Amino acid sequence: MNKYSLNPKFNRKRYPPEYYAQKKASQKSQQRVNVLNRQFNALRPGEKLVTDMTYIRVRGGWLFLSAIVDLFNGDVVVFSISNKLNVELAIKTLNELANTGYVTESACIFHSDQGFTYTNNYFVEELNAQGFTQSFSRVGNCWDNACIESFFGHLKAELGITHQKKLLSYAEMEQKIRDYIEYYRTKRVQPSLAYRTPQEVLLEYQATLV
Repeated sequence: MNKYSLNPKFNRKRYPPEYYAQKKASQKSQQRVNVLNRQFNALRPGEKLVTDMTYIRVRGGWLFLSAIVDLFNGDVVVFSISNKLNVELAIKTLNELANTGYVTESACIFHSDQGFTYTNNYFVEELNAQGFTQSFSRVGNCWDNACIESFFGHLKAELGITHQKKLLSYAEMEQKIRDYIEYYRTKRVQPSLAYRTPQEVLLEYQATLV
Protein backbone atom coordinates (compact mmCIF):
# COMPACT_ATOMS: atom_id res chain seq x y z
CA MET A 1 0.00 0.00 0.00
CA ASN A 2 2.89 2.36 0.73
CA LYS A 3 4.52 1.49 -2.57
CA TYR A 4 1.46 2.48 -4.60
CA SER A 5 0.40 5.35 -2.31
CA LEU A 6 -2.82 3.62 -1.33
CA ASN A 7 -3.94 5.53 1.72
CA PRO A 8 -7.38 4.44 2.95
CA LYS A 9 -9.70 6.87 4.67
CA PHE A 10 -11.47 5.73 7.79
CA ASN A 11 -14.85 7.00 8.85
CA ARG A 12 -14.87 8.15 12.43
CA LYS A 13 -17.68 6.59 14.41
CA ARG A 14 -19.87 9.37 15.70
CA TYR A 15 -22.72 9.40 18.21
CA PRO A 16 -25.39 11.97 19.04
CA PRO A 17 -24.30 14.52 21.69
CA GLU A 18 -26.70 12.92 24.16
CA TYR A 19 -24.75 9.66 23.96
CA TYR A 20 -21.55 11.20 25.31
CA ALA A 21 -23.42 13.07 28.04
CA GLN A 22 -25.17 9.90 29.21
CA LYS A 23 -21.95 7.90 29.10
CA LYS A 24 -20.11 10.51 31.18
CA ALA A 25 -22.96 10.67 33.71
CA SER A 26 -23.05 6.88 33.95
CA GLN A 27 -19.30 6.65 34.60
CA LYS A 28 -19.51 9.41 37.19
CA SER A 29 -22.44 7.74 38.97
CA GLN A 30 -20.54 4.50 39.47
CA GLN A 31 -18.70 4.67 42.77
CA ARG A 32 -15.98 2.11 42.25
CA VAL A 33 -15.11 1.61 45.89
CA ASN A 34 -12.95 -1.19 47.26
CA VAL A 35 -15.43 -2.26 49.95
CA LEU A 36 -13.72 -5.63 50.49
CA ASN A 37 -10.33 -3.94 51.01
CA ARG A 38 -8.46 -7.27 51.18
CA GLN A 39 -10.53 -8.46 54.15
CA PHE A 40 -10.60 -12.00 52.78
CA ASN A 41 -11.92 -13.70 55.94
CA ALA A 42 -15.66 -14.36 56.24
CA LEU A 43 -17.53 -15.69 59.27
CA ARG A 44 -20.49 -17.11 57.35
CA PRO A 45 -21.22 -18.53 53.89
CA GLY A 46 -22.63 -16.00 51.45
CA GLU A 47 -21.11 -13.04 53.28
CA LYS A 48 -18.34 -12.17 50.79
CA LEU A 49 -18.10 -13.35 47.19
CA VAL A 50 -15.35 -12.68 44.67
CA THR A 51 -15.51 -13.14 40.92
CA ASP A 52 -13.29 -12.97 37.87
CA MET A 53 -12.77 -14.47 34.43
CA THR A 54 -9.81 -16.24 32.87
CA TYR A 55 -9.07 -17.42 29.35
CA ILE A 56 -7.52 -20.63 28.05
CA ARG A 57 -6.26 -21.33 24.55
CA VAL A 58 -7.99 -24.27 22.84
CA ARG A 59 -7.85 -25.69 19.36
CA GLY A 60 -9.39 -23.16 17.02
CA GLY A 61 -9.86 -20.39 19.54
CA TRP A 62 -10.34 -19.59 23.21
CA LEU A 63 -12.31 -20.81 26.19
CA PHE A 64 -13.43 -18.30 28.83
CA LEU A 65 -14.12 -19.36 32.41
CA SER A 66 -16.14 -17.15 34.74
CA ALA A 67 -16.32 -18.18 38.41
CA ILE A 68 -17.62 -16.97 41.76
CA VAL A 69 -15.80 -17.98 44.94
CA ASP A 70 -17.16 -17.72 48.49
CA LEU A 71 -14.47 -16.36 50.80
CA PHE A 72 -15.91 -18.27 53.77
CA ASN A 73 -14.39 -21.54 52.57
CA GLY A 74 -12.82 -20.80 49.18
CA ASP A 75 -15.56 -22.77 47.45
CA VAL A 76 -16.26 -22.27 43.75
CA VAL A 77 -19.99 -21.86 44.27
CA VAL A 78 -20.88 -21.35 40.59
CA PHE A 79 -19.08 -21.04 37.27
CA SER A 80 -19.86 -20.61 33.58
CA ILE A 81 -17.88 -21.49 30.47
CA SER A 82 -18.18 -19.82 27.07
CA ASN A 83 -16.32 -19.25 23.82
CA LYS A 84 -17.10 -15.53 24.08
CA LEU A 85 -15.92 -12.92 26.55
CA ASN A 86 -18.84 -10.57 27.12
CA VAL A 87 -21.19 -9.09 29.70
CA GLU A 88 -23.68 -11.89 29.15
CA LEU A 89 -21.15 -14.38 30.56
CA ALA A 90 -20.79 -12.34 33.76
CA ILE A 91 -24.56 -11.98 34.15
CA LYS A 92 -25.12 -15.69 33.48
CA THR A 93 -22.62 -16.58 36.21
CA LEU A 94 -24.29 -14.17 38.64
CA ASN A 95 -27.74 -15.58 37.92
CA GLU A 96 -26.49 -19.11 38.52
CA LEU A 97 -26.37 -18.22 42.22
CA ALA A 98 -30.12 -17.80 42.29
CA ASN A 99 -30.71 -20.75 39.97
CA THR A 100 -28.81 -23.10 42.28
CA GLY A 101 -30.52 -21.73 45.37
CA TYR A 102 -27.30 -20.48 46.90
CA VAL A 103 -28.16 -18.35 49.93
CA THR A 104 -26.28 -15.11 50.48
CA GLU A 105 -26.27 -12.65 53.36
CA SER A 106 -28.19 -9.40 53.12
CA ALA A 107 -26.03 -6.81 51.31
CA CYS A 108 -23.45 -9.51 50.54
CA ILE A 109 -20.19 -8.01 49.23
CA PHE A 110 -19.61 -8.92 45.59
CA HIS A 111 -16.03 -8.11 44.63
CA SER A 112 -14.40 -7.97 41.19
CA ASP A 113 -11.84 -6.05 39.18
CA GLN A 114 -12.83 -3.02 37.11
CA GLY A 115 -13.08 -4.91 33.85
CA PHE A 116 -15.69 -3.86 31.31
CA THR A 117 -17.92 -6.83 32.17
CA TYR A 118 -18.31 -5.76 35.80
CA THR A 119 -18.63 -2.01 35.24
CA ASN A 120 -21.19 -2.44 32.47
CA ASN A 121 -24.53 -0.86 33.34
CA TYR A 122 -26.49 -4.05 32.65
CA PHE A 123 -24.35 -6.02 35.07
CA VAL A 124 -24.41 -3.30 37.74
CA GLU A 125 -28.20 -3.05 37.52
CA GLU A 126 -28.60 -6.82 37.83
CA LEU A 127 -26.24 -6.90 40.81
CA ASN A 128 -28.14 -4.09 42.55
CA ALA A 129 -31.49 -5.73 41.80
CA GLN A 130 -30.31 -8.86 43.60
CA GLY A 131 -29.28 -6.85 46.66
CA PHE A 132 -25.51 -7.18 46.47
CA THR A 133 -22.99 -4.56 47.59
CA GLN A 134 -20.56 -4.11 44.71
CA SER A 135 -16.85 -3.81 45.44
CA PHE A 136 -13.96 -3.18 43.05
CA SER A 137 -10.24 -3.83 43.10
CA ARG A 138 -8.04 -0.84 42.51
CA VAL A 139 -6.95 -0.36 38.92
CA GLY A 140 -4.02 -2.60 38.01
CA ASN A 141 -3.90 -4.26 41.43
CA CYS A 142 -4.46 -8.02 41.16
CA TRP A 143 -3.70 -8.50 44.88
CA ASP A 144 -7.07 -6.95 45.73
CA ASN A 145 -8.68 -10.06 44.28
CA ALA A 146 -5.92 -12.51 45.13
CA CYS A 147 -8.16 -15.37 46.28
CA ILE A 148 -9.79 -16.07 42.94
CA GLU A 149 -6.55 -15.32 41.10
CA SER A 150 -5.00 -18.06 43.24
CA PHE A 151 -7.75 -20.50 42.27
CA PHE A 152 -7.23 -19.84 38.56
CA GLY A 153 -3.49 -20.29 39.07
CA HIS A 154 -3.99 -23.69 40.73
CA LEU A 155 -6.40 -24.78 38.00
CA LYS A 156 -4.03 -23.92 35.17
CA ALA A 157 -0.96 -25.37 36.87
CA GLU A 158 -2.58 -28.62 38.00
CA LEU A 159 -4.26 -29.23 34.66
CA GLY A 160 -0.99 -28.52 32.83
CA ILE A 161 -2.52 -25.56 31.03
CA THR A 162 0.25 -23.12 31.92
CA HIS A 163 2.79 -24.92 29.72
CA GLN A 164 0.56 -27.01 27.48
CA LYS A 165 2.23 -28.13 24.25
CA LYS A 166 -0.79 -29.71 22.63
CA LEU A 167 -4.02 -27.76 22.44
CA LEU A 168 -7.21 -29.56 23.40
CA SER A 169 -10.55 -29.08 21.71
CA TYR A 170 -13.08 -26.76 23.35
CA ALA A 171 -15.20 -29.72 24.51
CA GLU A 172 -12.18 -31.57 25.93
CA MET A 173 -10.99 -28.54 27.88
CA GLU A 174 -14.48 -27.80 29.17
CA GLN A 175 -14.79 -31.31 30.58
CA LYS A 176 -11.35 -31.12 32.20
CA ILE A 177 -12.31 -27.87 33.90
CA ARG A 178 -15.63 -29.23 35.14
CA ASP A 179 -13.91 -32.33 36.54
CA TYR A 180 -11.20 -30.22 38.20
CA ILE A 181 -13.66 -27.86 39.88
CA GLU A 182 -15.57 -30.82 41.33
CA TYR A 183 -12.25 -32.24 42.58
CA TYR A 184 -11.21 -28.85 43.98
CA ARG A 185 -14.44 -28.49 45.93
CA THR A 186 -14.75 -32.01 47.31
CA LYS A 187 -11.32 -33.68 47.41
CA ARG A 188 -8.49 -31.13 47.27
CA VAL A 189 -7.46 -30.19 50.81
CA GLN A 190 -6.16 -26.68 51.40
CA PRO A 191 -3.62 -25.53 54.03
CA SER A 192 -5.64 -22.34 54.64
CA LEU A 193 -8.61 -24.54 55.63
CA ALA A 194 -6.58 -26.64 58.08
CA TYR A 195 -6.13 -29.25 55.37
CA ARG A 196 -9.84 -29.68 54.75
CA THR A 197 -11.80 -29.31 51.53
CA PRO A 198 -14.20 -26.41 50.94
CA GLN A 199 -17.16 -28.78 51.17
CA GLU A 200 -15.93 -30.22 54.47
CA VAL A 201 -15.70 -26.73 55.96
CA LEU A 202 -19.23 -25.94 54.80
CA LEU A 203 -20.68 -29.18 56.21
CA GLU A 204 -18.97 -28.60 59.55
CA TYR A 205 -20.41 -25.10 59.70
CA GLN A 206 -23.90 -26.32 58.85
CA ALA A 207 -23.63 -28.94 61.59
CA THR A 208 -23.18 -26.17 64.17
CA LEU A 209 -26.52 -24.65 63.16
CA VAL A 210 -28.54 -27.78 63.93
